[in-house]
Amino acid sequence: MKILNLFIGLVFVGLGVLGAILPVLPTTPFLLVALFFLSKSSAKAERIFKNSWLYHRFLKHYDQTRSLTAKEKRNIQILATLMIGIAFLIIHSLYLRILLLILLCIHHYVFIFRIPTSEQLTTTEQTTEEK
Repeated sequence: MKILNLFIGLVFVGLGVLGAILPVLPTTPFLLVALFFLSKSSAKAERIFKNSWLYHRFLKHYDQTRSLTAKEKRNIQILATLMIGIAFLIIHSLYLRILLLILLCIHHYVFIFRIPTSEQLTTTEQTTEEK
């Protein structure tokens, strides 16, 4: 099971790297999933990931505060809405369309009411916080 968690974690790290390069892919959600699976695989894999630039650039703030900045929340919501919207247009089944609308409502509810919004740290605050 640990090998499977490691494999899934590495796949999501790869998707997160693509998201860091390509503006159409979200980075943070992929890296959050990667962190989850890597932490389940082994302490060493989690430690290696937490020492990476990906973690420090995209996840450290969320991992420590359990909150996202307004910009991060907005970007994730826009992309998720677009992806669900595209699926809604492609799918012709009424039941699946209803399921997508329910999924979209849950997504917006979680991001608006359940995930706290934090202030964006300045570069000086980030450097001070890392020390």
